[in-house]
Amino acid sequence: MNLVGSIALLAAFCVSAEASDYQTVVRHGDWIVTGDEIVSNQHIVLDGSLVLKEGGQLTLSNCHVELVGQKSREHIVDWQGGKLITRKTIIGGTDRAGTAIHTVFHLYDGLWDAEDTVVEFSYGISSSDKSPGILKGKRFRAGRRPDALIASGLADITLEDSVFPVALGIYTHQGGRATLNLPSNQPLDVVFDGNSLTPGVKWKLELIRTVVPRWFVFLRNIGPTNLSCEIVLEQVEDVIGSSAQFLYNGIKN
Repeated sequence: MNLVGSIALLAAFCVSAEASDYQTVVRHGDWIVTGDEIVSNQHIVLDGSLVLKEGGQLTLSNCHVELVGQKSREHIVDWQGGKLITRKTIIGGTDRAGTAIHTVFHLYDGLWDAEDTVVEFSYGISSSDKSPGILKGKRFRAGRRPDALIASGLADITLEDSVFPVALGIYTHQGGRATLNLPSNQPLDVVFDGNSLTPGVKWKLELIRTVVPRWFVFLRNIGPTNLSCEIVLEQVEDVIGSSAQFLYNGIKN
């Protein structure tokens, strides 16, 4: 078993070690958080979206939040100015009916403070171009079918001692040149932002002793009148990019 597999297995064991103490609670309809809520030791089967309104704060400790529904993306986790705190918690979609139902995490406006947290059955954790989405993760882990954490928009992300796939949204409309070293399966200490990438990048991603098992590189705001933009992939092991956009910009590999 490789390093990533060993770490992920250990993380899953640690987070689920107290699963036998869960109380199962089924909730129908959207869970809208407007005040201060604290939930511990629950397996929450949520047939609806989790919405974190401005001024709302939800703390989940030793929980499993399972968003269910008839199809993927039917229900989401949606930050609308609120705060989510997760400790020893699994959160995401489901495969209880034999088919994976994925949720999405819209960290568009608010804060996610996550420690010992596993994300599963996800179609990505994304941010907005209009409001800051902040993720502070310690021992933040990818579970089953996690997709990726997408660094884009006004995201402010810090991952420490974590294991998770990462997508870099590189904005090309202001030109620039960047060289990407994206090794997999080894702990990294690195900062990605507008200084290390291109001037059009307004987000920040800091990795501290964090393993990225797979990288995605997405080129954004491409146009025929843009300034020259060159992205060089220098050290890569497991990277997925948008090939048509790479060809358009003359990307070197």
